[in-house]
Amino acid sequence: MARARRATAGLCAVTICLMVMQAPAWGDTRTVYLEPFPDIEQTPREMYWKDITGASYPEEFIDNFSYANATAILTYSTFDWLHFTGTLYATGLKPNFCYQTKLCGKPEVYYGAAGDDAANEKIGYVGRWWREEPNPANADDAEYEANKDNPAYVYKGYFLFDFFATDDSGSATVNFTSDSSYHAI
Repeated sequence: MARARRATAGLCAVTICLMVMQAPAWGDTRTVYLEPFPDIEQTPREMYWKDITGASYPEEFIDNFSYANATAILTYSTFDWLHFTGTLYATGLKPNFCYQTKLCGKPEVYYGAAGDDAANEKIGYVGRWWREEPNPANADDAEYEANKDNPAYVYKGYFLFDFFATDDSGSATVNFTSDSSYHAI
């Protein structure tokens, strides 16, 4: 039985998290339609409502905006086994807004058969850890090691490797490669 998920405050609203279940064969290209996190339980008023210049969005925009109306398409390939490389096409996002691009693990305790604890752990060790439970926060490898077998703790690995800003209409076309890791403190 899947455990009830907690919303991760604020971060999910400004993140496009790429959860890819299966790598394509060498040289293949795949296209995936991305969807909002299923665990975004924020009301519109809990999201971040300023653009990249710090200007607030109009009240009417805030009242009517929904990520359910956005489209994000990811095309990726494996011509380079060392990096995750592809192109992201997005429309319907917040205009002039900065989004993070990251790979995220899918802990089986939350995702059931669609989860992958081994991939989650690999992503966490290469990138960072987000402790979902018991108290959401960033964690380091030592904390993960100390608590990973404790059922009261749930960790999601993530690898933040890029960011992008949308244009005036909330659209973006972004070529990316996971050759760097970013982390804002």
